[in-house]
Amino acid sequence: MFKVETVVIILSIFLSGCMLTQKNNSVSHQKTENLEYELKKQQRKAELLEQHRIYLLKKRKEELDKEDLILSSGLGRVVCNDGPMTYWTDAVFNVEQVAKDSQIVAIVESIDSESRRIEYKVSSFYANIPDVHERFITTGFYYKNSLVRRGEINWDSVKGWYPCRY
Repeated sequence: MFKVETVVIILSIFLSGCMLTQKNNSVSHQKTENLEYELKKQQRKAELLEQHRIYLLKKRKEELDKEDLILSSGLGRVVCNDGPMTYWTDAVFNVEQVAKDSQIVAIVESIDSESRRIEYKVSSFYANIPDVHERFITTGFYYKNSLVRRGEINWDSVKGWYPCRY
């Protein structure tokens, strides 16, 4: 026969083993839930990246379509570019400023389809600059280091140019 103390020890070992098994099952279940959560998070991130990639591809295709339209439409086409123009203010310090809200309207003079470049003649332009800068402008406006003024002829990549609706 077993002594009571031996039975108590055996029972306590058995119960602690059951508790450990239960605790291990709980930890294992929590690990599984964490792994599933991380997997779902990674899948969602991959979906978002794929959506963004598709968006960028569509946007680039639209840009290429506009560029192809300019390249195929021939000479004399009226084109626009909303790229930022720079100008300098203050005759003493010659500080470069950027007019982000600007537009160049030009006529295509020549086309180089191989390098996807156009020669354009500026017919007009618009640059929204702060009123305070108007009296301190020391130079004209520049787009990609080329002077922008009516009648000026420059070469540029067709990227960023689009057919105007004028």
